Amino acid sequence: MTSPRLRLRTLGAVVAAALALAGCARSDASSVKPTPGQAVKALEVPNLPADLLGLKIAPENVSEDLAKVPAAFIDGLSLYSLRHNDLVMATLQVSRFNDGADVKAEKFRQTVVNQIGSTTPRTVRLGGETVYLTTGTKQSIGVWFKDRYLFVLATRADYDEPRTLLRKALEIKP
Repeated sequence: MTSPRLRLRTLGAVVAAALALAGCARSDASSVKPTPGQAVKALEVPNLPADLLGLKIAPENVSEDLAKVPAAFIDGLSLYSLRHNDLVMATLQVSRFNDGADVKAEKFRQTVVNQIGSTTPRTVRLGGETVYLTTGTKQSIGVWFKDRYLFVLATRADYDEPRTLLRKALEIKP
């Protein structure tokens, strides 16, 4: 049986790897250079609730993963586990793009989204937000943008309320 810690690392690694790839996407309209991975800082999300749908939110350390990334179009990143008791049911990644990222451009957003998950993302509207839905290994993934921020919610495939959890996560303001 896989330990809860190993499950978190697996989920976190998938999300962090997706971000690392996405962050390397070049913006044609920008001459600003990407941020070196070691310079990406932990991102504080002051409006983060203590829990979502009864799942306790806890910050996770991703500094080791970031140190391995040569460069990215983010300057801040945080990864949170959402747990029921000790079992990770979901992870929430919040990233802030640097000034070199053309986050308003649909081409840039599509490049980012297409590198997350293992299926072609579907675009849906939830609560006035555009959300890109995809899947990963035994997980559902929702991706959305708010200003300079990227949110990635990866939920275990066996979690009972993934869409409700996504709707609650959409309420988070960076």
